[in-house]
Amino acid sequence: EHKVRVSSNDEIGIIARAVENMAVKLKEVQDRLLETEKFRQEVELARRIQSALLPRVIPKLEGFEIAVAFQPALLVGGDYYDFFRMRDGKVGFLVADVSGKGVAGSLVVVMFRSVIHSESPIFSSPKELLLRVHESLIGEIPEDMYITTCMGAIKGRSITLASAGHNPPILYRASMGKAFMLEMKGVPLGLSVLSLEDVDKSLEEYPLELERGDILILYSDGITEAENFRKDQFGEDRLLKIAESLAKSEYPAEKVKDGILEAVKDFVGGTPQSDDITLLVIKCVG
Repeated sequence: EHKVRVSSNDEIGIIARAVENMAVKLKEVQDRLLETEKFRQEVELARRIQSALLPRVIPKLEGFEIAVAFQPALLVGGDYYDFFRMRDGKVGFLVADVSGKGVAGSLVVVMFRSVIHSESPIFSSPKELLLRVHESLIGEIPEDMYITTCMGAIKGRSITLASAGHNPPILYRASMGKAFMLEMKGVPLGLSVLSLEDVDKSLEEYPLELERGDILILYSDGITEAENFRKDQFGEDRLLKIAESLAKSEYPAEKVKDGILEAVKDFVGGTPQSDDITLLVIKCVG
């Protein structure tokens, strides 16, 4: 940062001014490198937080196969999946996405997970649990942040779903050989502009009875919004067709999951992705 004081206009003066300009540019580069390093450290911290929150073990449910995938993007997002115990012997599951990236998004996931795990044993209804989450998060997270999630409760072959503004789940019916997008009502959680009554009115529960060969797929928008080099998105229609094709082949849940991920990978090619990919596949086998 030392400045050379030279007033001459000869060769020495020209060289001195060139050195001064070079020093200024080096300082700018150094500042950018420091900012880049700080950003890299924040992303790494967010990744560690995110990884620590994900369940270490997938529950084994009689009559079902469960497969899960989580692929963090270059920029850490707020994707999250989980399994938890609910009242009446039910097992809860969810896929969620927090708006915002980096450490801020990860910390909101921490709050969301804490509420889920502390309150889930009290509830047997996904809708009631989601209402409790909204009630707990209002005023506790930044006003411009929110959570979308699709949550289910399973017991026997019965599943009850509720969605808070999340991507529509996919249901494949083996008896029909057809896959459907389940369009469900619901608004994101945690927004201070939405009262508990507003969320209550918007949320609806969707009961399902699964038969052998049926498949339920939950996912984050990192799949449907994955882009190739032309900026085309993978999209819901493509996902639905691929899911149906894989399900018709009577593949196990793990292979259905792998097939979807491979299709996304082939579609984007080498294009870097800015959002996490989360995928949960539940197949009825008994």
